[in-house]
Amino acid sequence: MPAADSLRTPDPRPPAARTPETAPPGPTKRPHELRRVLGLFRPYRGRIALVGLLVGASSLVAVASPFLLREILDTAIPQGRTGLLGLLAMGMIVIALVSGVFDVLQTLLSTTVGQRVMHDLRTSVYERLQKVPLAFFTRTRGGEVQSRIANDIGAMQATVSSTAASLVSNLTAVVATVVAMLALDWRLTALSLLLLPFFSWISFRVGR
Repeated sequence: MPAADSLRTPDPRPPAARTPETAPPGPTKRPHELRRVLGLFRPYRGRIALVGLLVGASSLVAVASPFLLREILDTAIPQGRTGLLGLLAMGMIVIALVSGVFDVLQTLLSTTVGQRVMHDLRTSVYERLQKVPLAFFTRTRGGEVQSRIANDIGAMQATVSSTAASLVSNLTAVVATVVAMLALDWRLTALSLLLLPFFSWISFRVGR
């Protein structure tokens, strides 16, 4: 009854003296869940480290392209040095090829690690289901169990195989790009960084 609930006297006891039924629910911290998730990747830490190295190498190689372009526009073309122009153009082609190879290897390794982690997780869930008592299946609907195996674990697949690698790759690319911009011209870099919050705000508003 809403009227009776609105007239109910509040509990005069302090929060520390309240029973668990009357105490307000607080935020629960579960650091063990993060440790369990990280534990899934522990057998593949060597491949994960290799993926990180490939991401860093790909970002560094891609950053070298603007420096070659600067030499083409500022030195080779104005001075008419066709030999230097050919070398710089060949260097940009090599950079594109090497960056593409690094990206393919990174995608292959990250996808392989992600699929192996998902296989281990599904196997662990299946082994756990083999050990639970029969009463669990009588109390739980079959659709809920299938949803745990198929939907919940499948929802992690994109995060494990692609999202994490993309996050590391984008973060490395941003750091390398800012360093390269500072090396090319610190004034244009400062202007770009000052305008970044404004364009981020516009993108946020348009996205909403």
